[in-house]
Amino acid sequence: MMRFFLFSILLVFASRLAAGEALIIDHNCLSISEIPRTVLQEARKKFKVAYGHTSHGSQLVAGMHALKEKDKSRYDFNSSGDKGALLLWDKVPSGDLGNPDRRVWAERTWELLKGHGAAINVVMWAWCGQVETASSEEIDLYLGLMNELEKAFPNVTFIYMTGHLNGTGFKGNLHARNQQIREYCRKHGKILFDFADIESYDPDGKVNYNQYNCRDNCSYYKDEKPRNWAEEWLKNNPRNSFALPARAAHTSPLSAAMKGQAFWYMLARLTGWKPECTLSPKKDITAVAAKNRDVNFKMPLLRKSFSKAFKFDTIKDFRYWQEIGTGKSLIPDEENPGSLVVPVEKRLAIALLRNKYFVNEFEFKADLERGRELYWFMNSDFKNNEYAGTGVGGLITPYLCRLIVGNRSYDLPFIMPELKTRKFHCRIIIKENKLIWGLNNKIVCEKVLPAAQLYRKGRCGIGGVKSRIRIGGVYVNARY
Repeated sequence: MMRFFLFSILLVFASRLAAGEALIIDHNCLSISEIPRTVLQEARKKFKVAYGHTSHGSQLVAGMHALKEKDKSRYDFNSSGDKGALLLWDKVPSGDLGNPDRRVWAERTWELLKGHGAAINVVMWAWCGQVETASSEEIDLYLGLMNELEKAFPNVTFIYMTGHLNGTGFKGNLHARNQQIREYCRKHGKILFDFADIESYDPDGKVNYNQYNCRDNCSYYKDEKPRNWAEEWLKNNPRNSFALPARAAHTSPLSAAMKGQAFWYMLARLTGWKPECTLSPKKDITAVAAKNRDVNFKMPLLRKSFSKAFKFDTIKDFRYWQEIGTGKSLIPDEENPGSLVVPVEKRLAIALLRNKYFVNEFEFKADLERGRELYWFMNSDFKNNEYAGTGVGGLITPYLCRLIVGNRSYDLPFIMPELKTRKFHCRIIIKENKLIWGLNNKIVCEKVLPAAQLYRKGRCGIGGVKSRIRIGGVYVNARY
């Protein structure tokens, strides 16, 4: 019999060194010509960067490529870090900060740093257009998730970022949300790449064009006439020293060049280089990491995990499982405590853990003496209690084991000769990209499967068709 224990939340975060003042990278941080060559060499050697973005974020990389073509000895980068270059994983992790939802980017970051990106020590994400439609609470969610990532990975520096301009000026929601990000970073000693601020100024830095409803392509309106500060500045400064890319997504090559320069300026600051400006120096990468202070956000933390065993000795224990799952599912057999009954004969019925969790370990005991088949599913989707073809699952009968992956199924060798007992102790574990299925202390299946089927939030459950399933216990280990 499994040991019963209460629902628990396990949060383990490493301690962090206290940070100094905030480091704000904005339109004032473009003077890379004054950075000593030795500082850039140290930055290329020291930092390993993962940069998640889509089209707008590519502007920064376009500017970096132009700098690399101009002076490879100072601004070289590649995906391996070979030959003295900076290691930069471009578009890794994949996706946007707010797409497909406001949380997936953080989960992808977590998986990267826990997996093949364990050597990464700088993580930066760029927004696409999600800031302009964000609520204050959604920006709080972004800030809170960044804060939790900083706690969970104390040796990684996380770069905050503002959203690109959209022409709504100082009165728009975008400006309010960008200000929310800026104020938080200044208050809590974070590192901010102020994407929107860099778009608001030409290289002379004398006019804030956001007062004229500037857009990400550098266009603005003044005296009821459309203008473009990048075109105007380049026309007035034909002998400028900028390394301009041939093109940049959604913007002028000049804006992309400025962002590329600001990125190298930021790395130089992270090495401890002190320019002649008001920004305070940083000793090393850990010294500029975010402060280890709790933020009072009323939201779920990035990672919650729980372990719980259900014995099903009482109806109450089953109802607790059902309450977490769905209202129409298997029901308890009041005549035989510990036995679950299918209420609808022609439909697959399942006691489900709802799909807000990712389950990586599932274990249960069942007796099919009074039934004919049992199904289990992990990280799957259902519509009207019918399997929707996602996640993984399995079929168990006294004569057959079948693995279900998406819409495919695989019959497995049945290795249990003691058919008369029909008692099954089933354990399924997801480890890396492998599914391990054990039955009565024997491995039935050990199979590498697509990550899209394994690493997803979905429903976890047990069920059957026309079956009475006596459940001896269920154990689940899961996380948000």
